Amino acid sequence: MMAARKKRKSLKSIEPKNPKTVIPGRSPVEEDRQARYRLWRGRITRAQELRKKWEQEYEVDKCANFYLGKQRSPSDTESVVLNYFLATIKTEKPNLFLHRPKMFLRPKPGKKDPAEERQAAIGEGILDSIATQDDNLENAGNLAVLQNFWCMGVLKVVYDPRLESNPKAGEQIAVIDADGRPMTNPQSLKPLIDPVAGEPIVDPQTGQPVIDPASVELLWMRDSSGEIMKEPKEVVTDELYRYLWVNAKNILLPDEGPDESRWPWVGEEIVVTLEEAKEDTRFPKNLRDDLVHNESLIPSQGSSGIDTENKDLKKFRYFELYDIKEKKLIVVADGQKFEDFLLDDDLPDGIEDHPYAFLRIDLITDPEPNPWPMPLTRSWLGLQTEYNIGRNQIIEGGKRSARKGYYTAGTFNDPDEAKKGLQSPKDMEFFEIADPTNPPKILESPDLNVAIYKNVELLQNEWPIITGQTGPRLSTAVSDTATEATFIERAANLRDIDMQKAITKWLSVSGRKM
Repeated sequence: MMAARKKRKSLKSIEPKNPKTVIPGRSPVEEDRQARYRLWRGRITRAQELRKKWEQEYEVDKCANFYLGKQRSPSDTESVVLNYFLATIKTEKPNLFLHRPKMFLRPKPGKKDPAEERQAAIGEGILDSIATQDDNLENAGNLAVLQNFWCMGVLKVVYDPRLESNPKAGEQIAVIDADGRPMTNPQSLKPLIDPVAGEPIVDPQTGQPVIDPASVELLWMRDSSGEIMKEPKEVVTDELYRYLWVNAKNILLPDEGPDESRWPWVGEEIVVTLEEAKEDTRFPKNLRDDLVHNESLIPSQGSSGIDTENKDLKKFRYFELYDIKEKKLIVVADGQKFEDFLLDDDLPDGIEDHPYAFLRIDLITDPEPNPWPMPLTRSWLGLQTEYNIGRNQIIEGGKRSARKGYYTAGTFNDPDEAKKGLQSPKDMEFFEIADPTNPPKILESPDLNVAIYKNVELLQNEWPIITGQTGPRLSTAVSDTATEATFIERAANLRDIDMQKAITKWLSVSGRKM
């Protein structure tokens, strides 16, 4: 523990400090802003290094590749892969994540106020409606739970309104009644005068004076300053709240250990087209105009005939950071002509701390506490690798055990016919040889070591122990009696319940943030 603490202290000591000197021409406010910018740039760099070190140490990419069946070495193109990774995950995942998760919203314990109960019921209906719209929670949740097997699962709560041009832009907005009809100013209404009699015209059915249409004046909506409100240039056509899956490899976490309540900030690397970034109204107009693409995956000029002027190929990567302590939303980007925040503002309304829900099941507490979790499938790597070796040895041994022979030139009058005779399944098959003193010789077939078969059987028995999935779930028998099978299944259920509890808590956090 002492060694871990010393290492963490040394990591924090590299954090940029505020400069003691003031650069001529800069105000103290500008100096503080530049100091904060350098502070956040340092935090981003450290978070990227921490994530990269974790990925290498815990073989995250290897776990993901094994799930995809990429289990051979680069120089090996012939060996067979029998993917237990994929089979086990496909067996386990449906038991962890419900087909259509349902949100429950209840008043705080001890409160039986009918108004709060009605409000909770309304909120529950809204959450269920958001979750089921386009099945966005089910789709995003499935992706996150799957990635959790070798990384961690991340859900993000987003509000994504779709804006369209308003055909009534600039027109005055009238006050409407409950039926949606424009309301008139009662002080402007005047009766219609009969030009002959010079008296107001009365409606014979209602007995009320007929209103002069020329006197009707609509009641206009006004803002707090008394100015008449006008239609905006754009209108919201779809107020879309949704759950979004975020690739965990783009998440930035602080070096503050596994306890999420101690994290001072979290962040995300986001890649969009340069055109989208220039249209993001959150960023100042003068900075948006100076943005340049900074994504390293842009093809080189003229490579493979790709049109490098294509707007879709010009990518822009930026870092979206949520300062939990100061309640700030910060955006910075690399490779720009300026060194300044693209955004440094208060958290948007409705966001508490940050919009992410993290699914981390096996946490790392010692010897070096880590915000990133232990991949669930890392312990499977050795078994899968050794199993592939054993099975390929059996396959190669089977090839070697097939009977083989040799003959010299002139042994047969027709070698092709002789080969057919040697391979024929018929009894008493004859074929002619040209030289009886030099018949064909059959080589002795080598036996395959019995230990190889026993090793494969041992691996198959160890796989359910390591993965927590019983033999019957994987369509294999690992017990001799019904009682033994019951105890094995009960142990597997306990492991599933622990994971289900973590996923339920994770979905609860995402629902609360929504």
